[in-house]
Amino acid sequence: MKIRLLIFLISFFVIHQSQAQQRYYVFFSDKPQQKFDPEAYFHPKALERRVKNDLPLWDEQDLPLNQEYVAKVSCTVDSVRHQLRWLNAMTVSAYDWEIEMVWQFPFVRDIQAFSGEMILANFPTQSNQRYDTLLSLTRAQMNLDLLADSGLNGKGIRIAVLDAGFKDADKHPALDHIRKEKRIIATKDFYDGDENVYHHSLHGMQVMSCIGGKYQGRDLGCAPEAEFLLARIEREGSEKAIEEDHWIAAAEWADQMGADMINSSVNYTYHRYTYADMNGKTAPVSLGAAIAVRKGMQVVCSMGNEGENKWQYMGAPADVPEVISVGGSLSMIPMHIKFASIGPTVTNQLKPDIAAPGFVLSAIKKGKFGENAGTSFSAPLVCGFLAAMMQKYPEKSQKEIREMLKQSGHFYPYFDYYLGYGVPRAEKIFAQLDTFVKPTFAVLMQSDSVILAFDTAFMYTDSMAYPDGRPLYYHLEEESGKLGAYFEFRLPNKTQYYFFRRNMETKGILRIWFGGYLYEEEL
Repeated sequence: MKIRLLIFLISFFVIHQSQAQQRYYVFFSDKPQQKFDPEAYFHPKALERRVKNDLPLWDEQDLPLNQEYVAKVSCTVDSVRHQLRWLNAMTVSAYDWEIEMVWQFPFVRDIQAFSGEMILANFPTQSNQRYDTLLSLTRAQMNLDLLADSGLNGKGIRIAVLDAGFKDADKHPALDHIRKEKRIIATKDFYDGDENVYHHSLHGMQVMSCIGGKYQGRDLGCAPEAEFLLARIEREGSEKAIEEDHWIAAAEWADQMGADMINSSVNYTYHRYTYADMNGKTAPVSLGAAIAVRKGMQVVCSMGNEGENKWQYMGAPADVPEVISVGGSLSMIPMHIKFASIGPTVTNQLKPDIAAPGFVLSAIKKGKFGENAGTSFSAPLVCGFLAAMMQKYPEKSQKEIREMLKQSGHFYPYFDYYLGYGVPRAEKIFAQLDTFVKPTFAVLMQSDSVILAFDTAFMYTDSMAYPDGRPLYYHLEEESGKLGAYFEFRLPNKTQYYFFRRNMETKGILRIWFGGYLYEEEL
């Protein structure tokens, strides 16, 4: 994103925690299909040895690594040591928080750390312990256990899931309870014109598991008692105009079948549109989504995974003002996960509306469970959260529920184009909470500098829960209502002071959010 440096020029006066780097192997999930010339790569003697031992001149292990994967990891860690073709891995030096970021990449199969003696010590990537931890992090960030403990589980709410296919949803153990109670009400394949949706793609099954699935008796989402309508609307890996037609037809079908809400973890971007089209009124699928909302259904849509690409922004129908558009946060802490698409719309409509963890535990193929990354999995978490809200407040209107969801965001009324109003917190939907928050910092305006002085006692409170620091957010809302600049930064726990500069001629509202405390000043 091009941020106008004249508005904010960031400078840091922080006291950093001493943190030791470690060395890691980062293993990739695959290698690209590619042409390989062994005579150009190997020394003649290497080829001679292969022939002598009746070996092929080359095999898959000799192929180079996916250089897109290498580039993304290289930009995330402190330094790179080697690219290891045989292991489909690279060795890096990194801090803990950098490795946390590397784990978010969907193409990372495993990470292994070196011990002090350079002996590999495995991270438990396939162990129950790792999966339990990831699920606990997701649920804690949204406080989902509070919903379950209060008997809010989506019971009586009918959810239409529009996706590329629901392969294994008819047999995966994560959905046993839903099938046993016959809560898959209806299915329809809008590509093939029949009712069989249990083929082609696992994506819809994975998304569904994040709404109402279970893992070893624990809820993966927060609507395990909801009813489901399953609509296959697209072919995985394509983005064709006919798929928008399928989306609209499926929304009409969902309306006909009594859906309370639609979850769309698919959207449409640069293959047919420009950012100028992201106005909620150009793409046919956006027009269809707007009508679906007017018909009384809630529509939840993922923002997309273009945050690190040239496109950057949401895809249709996430550009519709009344659609609940969901961005992505880290699993450890409610900060923007880099791949998640951002807002606003071209008309400066705030997007996303809300966010949720973008690296989660879900059902995967062959009856197993595993990690998944993408806002495709953030959206169903919010979808289930919304279902629980609708269950609790059946008397409230669709619009009232939507506003309550936004107000449940962890830093509401603060907002930005990374996370919207933040990650929803279950406790915020139960009662009017005391809105007074003790200041966590003091602000001193000194010429063109904004200086923050942090409360020492607060910085040391529960610091073990924030080993890599606490999130600080600040933005400038211009007179037009658009954010001229917005930032997020992880502040080390021992920080005493922080400052940034501002353009003295800039007018608008400066907002700073830290530790639950919101500071506002009109400039």
